[in-house]
Amino acid sequence: MQMYIQPLHYFPDLYEGDCFYDILARFHSGSGHITSRGTSNELFGYCPDLRPTITLPYRSELVSLWLGNTPYISPQILRNHHTAWQYLQLSSRFNERNLQPITSATVKRGRRVQTCMRLTLQGNLDYLRYCPLCLMQDALQKTPYWRQLHQLYGVKYCPIHGIELQNGNVSILKRLMRLVPASDCLNSMSIEERININNTIPTFRRDPNGSNYIKLANTIDWLLKNGLRLGHGIELAQKYNSAIGKASDVPISGSDLTELMVSFGKMDFLKELFPSSHEIVLIQVKQHGLNALTPLGHALVVGAIGYGIFLKLEY
Repeated sequence: MQMYIQPLHYFPDLYEGDCFYDILARFHSGSGHITSRGTSNELFGYCPDLRPTITLPYRSELVSLWLGNTPYISPQILRNHHTAWQYLQLSSRFNERNLQPITSATVKRGRRVQTCMRLTLQGNLDYLRYCPLCLMQDALQKTPYWRQLHQLYGVKYCPIHGIELQNGNVSILKRLMRLVPASDCLNSMSIEERININNTIPTFRRDPNGSNYIKLANTIDWLLKNGLRLGHGIELAQKYNSAIGKASDVPISGSDLTELMVSFGKMDFLKELFPSSHEIVLIQVKQHGLNALTPLGHALVVGAIGYGIFLKLEY
């Protein structure tokens, strides 16, 4: 399928913690296109399912065609800082070779792995989510934006404001064809709703597992920014061993990993985090060790150890 992609004369600024979908949605807002279809055609040459852009660098190699060689944005910058790749690559199930067809500018490649990656990161989430207070603060400084952290499974509360994340009007269950900026969520809120939210006691304080969710959200946020420093496979296993004071030449055992996962928030929290499957998750990790850990499993292990300890290790 031959396509002609025109260079872009406008592209939005990148914000810390935003996701690729958000960047495209803000581009749409300033593009002059009335419909998302027109924007998608300009960017991709056709209208793709945009769900992968929420967590993955979907067709990010097109950046070189959109903007040429620019120092402030590149496929690698998008991958490492505006998608969940740093967090996802902790899992031994995925590697650079799996990601390459997804970042490629060609069409219809890597769909199976792409779907597996997306579901691993987002689980059973139905909608794009947001923290109302984050959007209100954004509006005072710049443009409200969709945060990558808020779209990941295991993140229930905003770690900054302690408010339970709200569902936006963008469904991610089926094909996503619309580019919707986060400002639409803010614009749909009444003045009364904004005042009430601003005066709300942080929701997590009324949740028995609230502090665990905040700790988990902070850990995932750290991994989104530092996952590549930890690496994966043998390199990651050695760092885990060093962090818990064991010899680096002996693979960390599944029993050690399950013990760390349970210690993060005790069994009640794991039951809530993995409803109906927490026992299966722990058994698989105990039997298969590091290879059975999902990104969320790694977040529990890192959170149990304390990511401050990893900052002290030699990288």
